[in-house]
Amino acid sequence: MMKREANGIAESSRSKRPRRDRDGVGYSSDGPDAAMLSDDGGSDGEGSGRPKVPMAQDEVRQHGLHIWQTVVDAVNKEGRLMSPIFATKPLKKMYPDYYMVIKRPIALDDIEAKIKRGAYPTLEDVRQDFELMFDNAKLYNQKESVVWRDAKDLMKLVNKAYGKIIPSEGREKKSKPPSLTKMLKSRLTKVIGKTDEYGRFISSEFMELPSKKLWPVYYKMIQQPQCFNNILKKLKDKQYSSAAEFAEDVELIFSNAMQFNLENTQIWLDALAMRNMFRQLMADLPPPHSLPQYQGTGPKIKIKPQAAKAEPALPSLTLRVPASSAPKVPAPAPAPLPRPAAPRVTKPPSAKAPAPKPAPPPAASASPAPVAKPKPSSRPPAPSLPSQPAAVPSPLSHSVTPQLPSTANITAHVRAPPAPSPAPSQANVMPPPAVVPTPPPPPPPAPLLSQHQLKSVKVEVQPRGRVIYLHHTEGVKAWSLRMLPGETRLVLSDVVFLGNHDDDSDESSDEEEEEEEDEYEEGTEGSLARNGKKKAKSTPRRRGRPTRASTRQATNAKAQKKSSKPGEVQLKVNGLVIRAENEGEWDDNLRAATAAKALEELKLETPAAGEADDEDDAEEAGEANGAGEYRGEAKKKKKKKKPKKKSGPKQSDPPRVGLTKFFPSGQYPVGEECEYKDDNRYRTTSEEKRYLERITHEDPETTYNDIRKAAEAHRIVRQHAQKWIKPGMAMTDIANMIEDGTRALVEGDGLDAGVGFPTGLSLNHCAAHYTPNAGDTIVLQKGDVLKVDIGVHVNGRICDSAFTLNFEPTYDKLIEAVKAATETGVREAGIDMQLGELAGYIQETMESYEVEVGGKVFPVKPISNLSGHSINKYEIHGGKSVGLVKSNDPTKMEEGEYFAIETFGSTGRGKIIEAGECSHYARKVDAPHVPLRLTSAKSLLKTINKEFGTLPWCRRYLDRKGESKYLLALNHLVQQGIVQDYPPLCDEVGSMTAQFEHTILLRPTCKEIVSRGFDY
Repeated sequence: MMKREANGIAESSRSKRPRRDRDGVGYSSDGPDAAMLSDDGGSDGEGSGRPKVPMAQDEVRQHGLHIWQTVVDAVNKEGRLMSPIFATKPLKKMYPDYYMVIKRPIALDDIEAKIKRGAYPTLEDVRQDFELMFDNAKLYNQKESVVWRDAKDLMKLVNKAYGKIIPSEGREKKSKPPSLTKMLKSRLTKVIGKTDEYGRFISSEFMELPSKKLWPVYYKMIQQPQCFNNILKKLKDKQYSSAAEFAEDVELIFSNAMQFNLENTQIWLDALAMRNMFRQLMADLPPPHSLPQYQGTGPKIKIKPQAAKAEPALPSLTLRVPASSAPKVPAPAPAPLPRPAAPRVTKPPSAKAPAPKPAPPPAASASPAPVAKPKPSSRPPAPSLPSQPAAVPSPLSHSVTPQLPSTANITAHVRAPPAPSPAPSQANVMPPPAVVPTPPPPPPPAPLLSQHQLKSVKVEVQPRGRVIYLHHTEGVKAWSLRMLPGETRLVLSDVVFLGNHDDDSDESSDEEEEEEEDEYEEGTEGSLARNGKKKAKSTPRRRGRPTRASTRQATNAKAQKKSSKPGEVQLKVNGLVIRAENEGEWDDNLRAATAAKALEELKLETPAAGEADDEDDAEEAGEANGAGEYRGEAKKKKKKKKPKKKSGPKQSDPPRVGLTKFFPSGQYPVGEECEYKDDNRYRTTSEEKRYLERITHEDPETTYNDIRKAAEAHRIVRQHAQKWIKPGMAMTDIANMIEDGTRALVEGDGLDAGVGFPTGLSLNHCAAHYTPNAGDTIVLQKGDVLKVDIGVHVNGRICDSAFTLNFEPTYDKLIEAVKAATETGVREAGIDMQLGELAGYIQETMESYEVEVGGKVFPVKPISNLSGHSINKYEIHGGKSVGLVKSNDPTKMEEGEYFAIETFGSTGRGKIIEAGECSHYARKVDAPHVPLRLTSAKSLLKTINKEFGTLPWCRRYLDRKGESKYLLALNHLVQQGIVQDYPPLCDEVGSMTAQFEHTILLRPTCKEIVSRGFDY
């Protein structure tokens, strides 16, 4: 399914006329002709209303091939060729819908052939075919995609080359003066779009003003608050009459942030970086809008031209006579250096008020540039606060950074206020500020509607039978679908809403605690004797009939608690309610006029669930307040309760309910999807990669559903384990609980039981490959550091993920370092990433941490002889290793591979050795065929092949299958090279180790972190 805009179909019916008025200005071209674009984003000479200049056939062929070669060789600013996608027409077998949308397909090879055989009478006909080809690409592909942008840039390049060959007709057009608003908006957009080295938009904290309710101190210190969204709105309304007004508002944002936040904090540094960039951009403003205070901030290029030597016109004879004394030539006076323009400062009304402290100059500036200062007021500014030794944490809520920094609801550009300074002496006390009346509190937000968030839905398009699964984990809130000719019906089924039991349970428990506290306060403080003393009993006595108000209050409380339950589900298409054919299934015959945008109008609603149960709630409230104790008729007139609707399946504790009960459609949640970087960024919108991904997913042998089901089981088991594991538990009980939960969720047996490898429960200095054998008596202690490594597989696709638990804060920094290193590896991993380079990123992150134990500081060391690994089907170690120390390994990650990004940190040597009793084993994938003489070894190998295949297993699994006295046979298989043993891997005794791990899938279009969960 390809997302396209709703106006794409309407655009195809328009005639081919000049498209300048239809091209947006939001995209700043990165093509080779980016320098020729003006500030308003337009391009010269684009359109089809050009004169057809008569030209000889040879000249048409020569100039046409020149334009064609210019397009073929065009590259963008990263050096990527933009023409390969336009070389040939798409294959009908792979893209059948392309030929339904595009009526006149054409490609570069077609244009070249027509040029060579002389099919174009004029050069304008050649240009029109180029325009047709690029218009086709822009119509079919999603707007702002890689192909769409390449088509736009190449068309501008064609017009530029054409304009150099064909002179403009008649007199030249009058040059239009550049628009001030567009120039200012383009510069502000570049500042807002500035990112740091990690891709974070540093302007996100400056988009909105801080909340007055949460940050009253900000508005006491900052007299003129300002934010980017306000400036964008003023630009949209064209409220700026000059560039100076615009620059003053933008500079005010930076000066406010640098005044309120401590120096060298993240917000302060972000404001400084954007201020420097803004001043450089403003230095390029053309006259008459240029500002003198920014003229010295841009980069300077000095050119010293050499004086040309005058040559005599005719040959002459020159006599050189030595002078008696050197002539005295007065030295030229040095030219005066340009002085920066004085900043414009408004004199404050009150002479006693001190001048506001100016913002510090930029760190990397050749000459200090003046800053446009805010207008001072009569109120003196707050005294400067002393700098704090540590950065103050941000008070903002941790929200996901939006794709575009200019969207709404972005957190404010403030940090937590610094601690109050000690009271100064009386001599240094500033005059108290005037009392400012507190503004009234903002109105409360509107109540939420009685709707539930949609989790997933199955959409079937008839009569072709196309099936599309929409899921909330894809990060999309609206889907658009192209209705092909003949498709007139939409069938919706398998509607699943986000479960509320987790959140509701916490909220309900909080409400119950608040109710108990209120009752207790009423009992202890609400009843006073006539003489003013409190009554002896803490609980008030309740006699007689309760008041109507209390009964109504209890009824409303019950209704509010039950309103979160989803009631009857309604489907609306274009405002009309569609009746369900069966329970949970809707079938809608769409009209031809509405079929194109029907999916955009689909709306699933859940009416208030409490409406149907109001009577039941009232009865329950009456019983709770004792309404039936004093009125006998109430019991007789009591209405019969309606049967409650059955709720969906709920997971048990510990988890033992299979996943198929929760996902009857067989489609499991998608992991976290991340775009590739740099040269692989095109994969996100590449139609070829999307098609390849769809074919891979539909193939039962390579489907992504297996790894996603394994990841879902892994998340449930590990999240329960994190809450359940406590000191004092036996290691055997912990391992059995985790593995029993895996078997129950996957619902398999034998090779399909779901256990990818034995649960690793390595303690303290032991880093990996420990799981308890039969008779193990080790008990988890409070001071232990426990590594929990869990593997779950479905049809051989293994989800490998690990975490570390500690129960004392001593080694929190060690765990934090290893977790951060894993996240670095996951972030940097991708197609074409060299494994040696990736290891360097992991090492750099981990070695930046230290651990203090008993007053002694230990550096966190990556364990150099442990590594992550690729994962193959039924093979946990796929052959490629992701080290933890930088190396020269040129091996690259490739498309379609699975990797376990696994990091280990230690406070010891940073190197492990094999130590302890072995528990992990696995049959080798390339095991040789060796004749076995021991009958017990043959029998044991038969059991291994049937139950485990090439997956790792442990001795407890053999005990579970009823095997006994197998140690001799097992050692024989190891000695013959058929089975590989994996002893525990340990650092030096007394050190501590930690481990974190994620499984990633390198899909053709994106990187999917399949094991990602809310826990880590």
